[in-house]
Amino acid sequence: MTATDRILVELNSFIQAYATTAELVAKQNLDSTNISTTQGHLLMLLAKQPQTNRDLAQTMHLSKPAITKALKSLTSQGYITGQATQADKRQIEFQLTKTGLSLAHHHLQAHTEMHQAINQALNQFDTNQQNTIQEFLTKMNAIARKDPS
Repeated sequence: MTATDRILVELNSFIQAYATTAELVAKQNLDSTNISTTQGHLLMLLAKQPQTNRDLAQTMHLSKPAITKALKSLTSQGYITGQATQADKRQIEFQLTKTGLSLAHHHLQAHTEMHQAINQALNQFDTNQQNTIQEFLTKMNAIARKDPS
């Protein structure tokens, strides 16, 4: 097995474990609610300030239809509400309900715990190694987005 193969195996393993852990943590922390990790992220963003579908799509680097689907689900479950903006009545600005705010805080807590664990792992590397890791991940994201840079 080549070095590249070993790195890809570890990277794939991390991605799968991270996604699984994020889903499990979200499900445990959100009192058996039926929301996805993406929806949890939306709640966390809306906890900062009300936002439109377009704003959320740009922030999360997802399509507007994907955000619309997630927002419809969150609305139907009573976690968010939408209201036309004063500047443009065609734009809907979404904000959290009390229940949605509570879920957003749980999601933020799960994020904070994961961030702390990753930070501890990264602190075991010196600055040059951390820069190499960052450069590698930047290139992997470009490949995933099919961006030739």
